Amino acid sequence: FNKTDNLNGTARLWYTPTPDHDIMLEAHRSRQQYWETPGESATGTSDVYRDYLRESYTFAHTGRWGPGTSQFSYIYDHGSRDAFTAGAADSWMPDVTNHTIDGSYVTPLGDSHMLSFGGQWRRQTLDIGGMRNGQLPPLPDGTPATGQLVAKVGQWALFVEDEWKLTDSFALTGGARYDDNSIFGGHVSPRLYANW
Repeated sequence: FNKTDNLNGTARLWYTPTPDHDIMLEAHRSRQQYWETPGESATGTSDVYRDYLRESYTFAHTGRWGPGTSQFSYIYDHGSRDAFTAGAADSWMPDVTNHTIDGSYVTPLGDSHMLSFGGQWRRQTLDIGGMRNGQLPPLPDGTPATGQLVAKVGQWALFVEDEWKLTDSFALTGGARYDDNSIFGGHVSPRLYANW
């Protein structure tokens, strides 16, 4: 059988400086390690080791401003995989990092409307590299490769939505969202639905 160790942990702290404001801090870390040993494992002819690591940190704030409520959060997320076969580092050991900021505000307008608006910003970086051991596999023509294989994507979005309560049991909601991606460009997504 293959050997696997799993370890997960999350710590969360809530702080309420005033009755109208809540602050939350969170840290999460998970790690999975995997071993494969010839003669002891079900498959494989070489010693194999895999190490999957993920960690994330969150800051969040909720504010109550009279009739309206705001939500804000920042999330940092990082994941990596180290891999070794017969004691040698594998060619591909991906490493990904995400930064995400979310913000929104919800407030009533009169007796029958609930307005929501906000935005999001995100940056993603993927190192598909090899490359913490400093070596890239050669190009298809045999030319030695140099540098890092890194992909970066940025995206931001804005949205607005209004819920119109026509009766006590029927509401009509309409809104729109605009997304702008550094690779695919901008796109508007309208929405309209009813709740009965």
